[in-house]
Amino acid sequence: MLNPFPELLTFGLLSPFIIRICLGAVFVRHGYFKLFKNRDEAVKNFGIAGEWTKILVIAIGSIELIGGIMLLAGFLTQVAAFSLAALVLAIAIFKKVAGISGRNLGFMAFLFLTLVSLLFSGAGFFAFDVPL
Repeated sequence: MLNPFPELLTFGLLSPFIIRICLGAVFVRHGYFKLFKNRDEAVKNFGIAGEWTKILVIAIGSIELIGGIMLLAGFLTQVAAFSLAALVLAIAIFKKVAGISGRNLGFMAFLFLTLVSLLFSGAGFFAFDVPL
């Protein structure tokens, strides 16, 4: 099949850049709100975890915030994408097993699949990552 716009293929590294920036913004926002703005609501959402709930929320928020910053900067992008994909998958499984409302499972599946895409494609333009 012929590509209708072959001249756009020269900008192939722009796709991972756009995905990386969008995902980074989403995870920075979620981590920031878990750590600084809505910690009580996040603790309530993970309330089934028992006495470790506050520590769990701080750990998840920290991973999301640091991973999001790494994605925005393009620093160790594949490591950040793998870590965040594992985190999203673990949260989705936890929510499914715990019987917590599944209204966000579609969004979590979208996040997981775009993180996996970024894991395979790399950082794209404007990143500190250098392919070895």
